[in-house]
Amino acid sequence: MKATSVFCILTLLLTTSSEVPAQDLSNMVPVAWYTLIDSTGDKLELKPDMELTNAPFEGQNGVYSNGQYIYSGQPDGCLITTLNIPELYSPTFAISLQFRLDTLDDYTRPIMIVGDTWRYLGFYVLSDDEWAIRFNGSIHAIPDIKPDDKWHEVTIIYSSLDSMVHFYLDAEKIYEQTAPLIRDIEDDRISNTHYGTGNTFLGNWRHLKIFHSDEIFSSTEHFEKNQNIQLSPNPTSGFILISQENDRFDHWEVTNLNRPTPIIQGHWSSSQIEIPTGNLPAGIYVFKATNLKSGQIITKLFVKQ
Repeated sequence: MKATSVFCILTLLLTTSSEVPAQDLSNMVPVAWYTLIDSTGDKLELKPDMELTNAPFEGQNGVYSNGQYIYSGQPDGCLITTLNIPELYSPTFAISLQFRLDTLDDYTRPIMIVGDTWRYLGFYVLSDDEWAIRFNGSIHAIPDIKPDDKWHEVTIIYSSLDSMVHFYLDAEKIYEQTAPLIRDIEDDRISNTHYGTGNTFLGNWRHLKIFHSDEIFSSTEHFEKNQNIQLSPNPTSGFILISQENDRFDHWEVTNLNRPTPIIQGHWSSSQIEIPTGNLPAGIYVFKATNLKSGQIITKLFVKQ
């Protein structure tokens, strides 16, 4: 893929707006983006195509999962699945998916399941019309938000440092828990099916996105810091404004996405700094803020047009 094409795709991945509110994952590195809009391919061309069985394309509505278990013995058994995603074993990873329920029936159905063998993460709609999350084999209902047939985005973020998982629905945190993931090696596929119970999602999938980070950080600390750093405009052309709360960080630098050597760097002199970007070539850049005393770091991606 040409560098210009990669730039355009990453720009869309980081900046495309939608009718579905989304959790900010700009501080992580994109691994794959399956739009599922008339294609099973990864738009970043980094991962193998997804596999679809009896899951037809429906234009801008992505692909349709008919709710029929793939091994039910019926000819219309349905499966939507990635192949192996090794980055799900990174110190920190995130998964987001846009989905829409077809109908609410009397079945507990998975919307998304992570892991074929252990099914250690997932999001569900329950038979009594409640959302639910799955973590290490246990299902936890989310009673305060009722399911409907609108488009939603679920996001799962896990950090191995503090063994904490965060679940978001339409950018609102709905659940968190601290415990290490229980799973085998290479149990790293994402699908619409729970093989243990023989249940399959009924509705539409689109825009499955996977992110990761090799940076070891506490997820709680990281997300608190992420909210304390604001970066705008993004995309940018001539300058970018960075603001922080509580003056937590004292050093900053800008690097190319693929090269760790700082292009621009400096020290915080106030709660807001302005960084000139006019001389930077178009591309994806990393802004890194550091607390030199504690060693705490936060990174954010931005686009130079």
